[in-house]
Amino acid sequence: MRVIAGKYKGRVLQSAGDCTRPTLDRTKETLFNILQMRIANSTVLDLFAGSGQLAIECLSRGASRAILCDNDRIAQQAIKANFQKIGIVPELYSCSYRSCLGNITKGTLDIVFVDPPYASGYYKDVLESVSNLQLLTESGIVVCEHGMDVQLPNDVCNLTVYNQRKIGSVKFTFYKRRGRMSIGVFAGSFCPVTKGHIDAIEKSAKLVDKLYVVMGVNLSKKYAISISERLDMLKRALQHIPNVEVYSHDGMMTDFCKMVGATVMIKSIRNALDLQSVIDLSDINKSYWDGETVFVVGSKEYRHVSSSLVRELASLGQDFSEYVPENCLEDIKKYLVG
Repeated sequence: MRVIAGKYKGRVLQSAGDCTRPTLDRTKETLFNILQMRIANSTVLDLFAGSGQLAIECLSRGASRAILCDNDRIAQQAIKANFQKIGIVPELYSCSYRSCLGNITKGTLDIVFVDPPYASGYYKDVLESVSNLQLLTESGIVVCEHGMDVQLPNDVCNLTVYNQRKIGSVKFTFYKRRGRMSIGVFAGSFCPVTKGHIDAIEKSAKLVDKLYVVMGVNLSKKYAISISERLDMLKRALQHIPNVEVYSHDGMMTDFCKMVGATVMIKSIRNALDLQSVIDLSDINKSYWDGETVFVVGSKEYRHVSSSLVRELASLGQDFSEYVPENCLEDIKKYLVG
């Protein structure tokens, strides 16, 4: 049992003996790939913590605070020993999960891990307590690990299931708050980013509380501008929009939507051909994700602007400065013109 990634990567952790069922490294790696966008600067609670490995993995990946709870003496000893290995004193509740939850400040938890003995029947009570005590932040989630034969309810108080994953021999059910902040995804290759992109993203950001702008990456495709350079320019071009976060993703965009709890994927259309493309994409997305695919219409002055137009003008030695953001112009010239 080891830390998978981050500043404590590779640290070998002590198990809590036969009293717990540790999450296997392969299972943990897949789980944290799903949660990766949520961990930085988060506050996490690891109920039924066992060895404390989930909390340590979060801290290793940039969580700002980890709270642990386990009333088993051997588990408590393992937690203390493992936190000593990373040089941190654990914030550990050596009590029942109900007492722990009752001592946590309202609205502070971003991620709650729930992994009791599968046959304990604690899941529903924990979910009700988290909901009734209003412990989650607006975008907070609860992650329940359970056996394949355990069926958890779709709705508990103000919590609702938004994702389920089978990983190895276990199943994870993810809950979010009903009526919580709306989250959208706007995806593209942005090679390079244009004023047309910015126009569409500004419109999209008004439709949701939080917008993830995601640079899709096809590793088998050769781009005129590298992934890191495009990502850097995209962040600069969008830094004026407060509810936007920029990421890259090399898998299906519907998987990214599920990872961040997005309910809407937003596309930009400039003409009838774009509209048909969005309709086709919506049909495909429905096969993989239960969110909605919607569109915004680009402003009239930008409907002719595209990345391919910029690249073509650059290849012909023509001026394209009016089509790209000013704070990215020199870099785009460097990459496309030389």
